[in-house]
Amino acid sequence: MKQTAHRTAIANLWSNIFGVALFLPCLRQFSDALIQYSGDPALAVAWAHLILNVVMTPFILVGLRLFGAWIPE
Repeated sequence: MKQTAHRTAIANLWSNIFGVALFLPCLRQFSDALIQYSGDPALAVAWAHLILNVVMTPFILVGLRLFGAWIPE
């Protein structure tokens, strides 16, 4: 179980890094739009997390085999 937990944590870290890198070029416009839409910065963080996960899911599912090869044994 320890090895599986370690690999899961590494996979989660890399998917988050890739997702942030994907959103980084438009981060200012994205955050401004979310704050304007929600009206509350705390709620905007929740929306941003949800949108990031929804956008990243197809990328991760398509590249799952390649992505799995990057995770150390």
